[in-house]
Amino acid sequence: MTDKASKWLHLIVLIVLYVAIGTTKSLLTFASPYYDTYDETNLHFTENAVQYRYAKMIAKGEGIPETDTRIQHPEGVRVAEELTITLERVSGWLYRILAQISIDPPFHTYSVYFIAFFSSLAVFPLYLGASRLWGGWLSGHLAVAFYAVMPPAWLRTITSFSREDFTLTFLFTGLVCFGLSLGERRERWMPWAAGFAFSIAAISWHITNFVLAILFLYAVVTYLTAKEERNRILESLWPIVAMLFLAGTASDLLTNKWFVTSTTMLIAYGLIAAHLLGEHFKLGLVQRVGILIGLPIALHLALSATVGENYRAYSHAFDVIYYKLRFGLIKPTDPTLMNYDARGMWSSSFRSPSLDNVWSMFSTLLLVSLAAAALAVRDLRRGGLDASERFILYCFAAFLAGYIAFDRLQVFLVFFAALFATRWLVTLAKRRHLAVFGLCAFIVYEIHNDTRLFITIHRSPGLDPLVEWVRENTGENDVILTAFHIAPSILTYTNRPVIQHPKFESHVIRKKSERFLNGLFSTEKDFFGLAQEWEADYYVYGASMGLDTSTESPRYVAGRTSVPDESALFHFHFAPDELQHFHLVYQDSYYRVFKVGDPPKKRPRINYQPVYDLGVFTMSGGMPPDDQISRVSRELSDPKVRVRLAVALYEDERYSDAATEYVRLVEKRPQDPDLHLSAANALEKSSQGEAAYKHYLTALRLNPDLARHRFETQRGAVFRDGARMLLGAGRNERGMRWLEKAVQLQPHDLEAANNLGILYGKAGENAKAKEVFDRMLEMRDDYPPAYLQIGLFLQREGKHAKAIERMERYLLLAPNAPNRRAVQEAIRFSRESLSSD
Repeated sequence: MTDKASKWLHLIVLIVLYVAIGTTKSLLTFASPYYDTYDETNLHFTENAVQYRYAKMIAKGEGIPETDTRIQHPEGVRVAEELTITLERVSGWLYRILAQISIDPPFHTYSVYFIAFFSSLAVFPLYLGASRLWGGWLSGHLAVAFYAVMPPAWLRTITSFSREDFTLTFLFTGLVCFGLSLGERRERWMPWAAGFAFSIAAISWHITNFVLAILFLYAVVTYLTAKEERNRILESLWPIVAMLFLAGTASDLLTNKWFVTSTTMLIAYGLIAAHLLGEHFKLGLVQRVGILIGLPIALHLALSATVGENYRAYSHAFDVIYYKLRFGLIKPTDPTLMNYDARGMWSSSFRSPSLDNVWSMFSTLLLVSLAAAALAVRDLRRGGLDASERFILYCFAAFLAGYIAFDRLQVFLVFFAALFATRWLVTLAKRRHLAVFGLCAFIVYEIHNDTRLFITIHRSPGLDPLVEWVRENTGENDVILTAFHIAPSILTYTNRPVIQHPKFESHVIRKKSERFLNGLFSTEKDFFGLAQEWEADYYVYGASMGLDTSTESPRYVAGRTSVPDESALFHFHFAPDELQHFHLVYQDSYYRVFKVGDPPKKRPRINYQPVYDLGVFTMSGGMPPDDQISRVSRELSDPKVRVRLAVALYEDERYSDAATEYVRLVEKRPQDPDLHLSAANALEKSSQGEAAYKHYLTALRLNPDLARHRFETQRGAVFRDGARMLLGAGRNERGMRWLEKAVQLQPHDLEAANNLGILYGKAGENAKAKEVFDRMLEMRDDYPPAYLQIGLFLQREGKHAKAIERMERYLLLAPNAPNRRAVQEAIRFSRESLSSD
């Protein structure tokens, strides 16, 4: 095979791998519980939902408003200047282009494919780096395969529409091209490719600034410690800095954030100035260090206002890094030891991973890459490591350290771990086949490791019914106040304006979120003042706001150690009836919705939820202790505890609340007749007769031996239809007793009485039968079946004359009766009997 044909074959294999990876990511999202072919609702969550909304607006040709007041009411957010919307623009415009050639699936389906395949483009810089560094195409394909089977490479993409998935390819391309440009086989286009990639990344994701800091730090250290590599470092660095400078002045977003005066960029300027001046004036190391440090400081002081703006945009990230280092990666239990930004950021994916999580995410890849890195360090000490390899080793170490501090950086570590793992083809050059076999064995193991093939999607539960309620019960311009992680779902899937959003790179929204939380821990009057200031029509409260006692809870983020009894938060959760300005209009086990201001014209029905019942948590009143909250919250997920709660509510004559609990239990255990019966009794006592009727009959169907006295109802239809069910099952004696109860409760139900009389007759209880029929005629003297049955009884007793009279009366009242011929035969029989007498 010629070299050209071989290159095309390797490219085809790479493309096949890319398509397979993108398709797999798409299928994982399609298989998730949040995807619906016909409904976009709640597919994307928090920031992803905001980005999806903007992308869809572009795709539909609406465009993004210059100031969007629906995402941040009432003042609005200047979208192009404050938010990164490159993902939205690219995906939205691509959808419009595809629509021109009749490729126009539902946008939410398109969004799955777009993010799955765009994020998978990361395999190309990975292949480029591995194949250039570790021995050609085989190393590249093995690196891509190892990367693809590891959860960090695909896990965060499921149901995602994130800037992270869009930007990582550009960041990886920039780092790989910069690293390769340092080596012996560098090419002139590589620094420019790196600069272009970093420029796109800078306008796409604010984390780019920290990746650049990692890169510039390496450049500074290498410049100061390796004199022979200074020219090469600067040759690779200045095109990147130049292109970033151009992007920083051309982009509204980066201009607004004064990106070109950021600390990261100032350090890069300092390094370039130190080199240019040092070379021109033949300066020594000390003088160059002086320029490297002095120029950024001087520029910082001269441009302190603009640098301050940039710092405010990223202060939340700087702060959490500072406090993580200060407290040794262990979050302090006392929230007052950190500021608001750090308390808010030090959560979720910004936590440090546990050892179990490290293993579940990286498994054998971590072992293989760590071993390869250890041998690379050995070679480095011996002076046998190429400059490109040193940079890749540095990236691996930097992102490994970053991952230990921030779980979110797993997406960076997995890339460089996969890249470094295939260095074994170089390390074991003489036994290359052994290295290939070993790597393939590990890859196959990861594919078949069932404990690793899981999907973990972290999002707030119960959003579907909340979103549906907001759609159906609020106006298009009604403003919704809620926590920043819930607001995007309401905004995106109901188009209702919200007051705060999760784009925390905007320091304005961080301040607004802080005011929101502080308001919750103040009095209702203070929180109502905020709601009025922000023109809120409804407030959506999450049950976890009051019950979460962890170091990620709202109280911790607000810098509180407890919830005051007089606070708005306590009243929203446990005492809504005491609120003056907020009126409960909806609740489920996850959310409550309050109307702000005047009460609703019609008081809505509120289903009982024990999670809001103070009596379930404590009998002393006031905010329950944290240990009590934790214990009861755990117990409420135990069906046995919920049954005891339902019983207690029923005994306390809180029938409506008990009915809600029993119905919820029945949904989980639909074959339990006792639960159906208890639910029916509670529903009956709470004046929900129609619902009770269904549960009564279901209970009897499931267990025909249920005692009649346990059916605490005076509804005759229950016993009548229950009797029909029992009789149909061949339980005649029980059926007759149930029918007796039905007739007793509904004496005017002549059909039931007639059936009871017939049953009495079949059982030989003629006196009872005739009594029933006579009573029927007393109530209605023109009821045909009663005359027929009495006539038949008289015939059996030999009183043929009276029998003929009753049966003829029957035929007169029911001339079209289907049994007319049989009755006429009975009359003829009685007449013949009279003649023979």
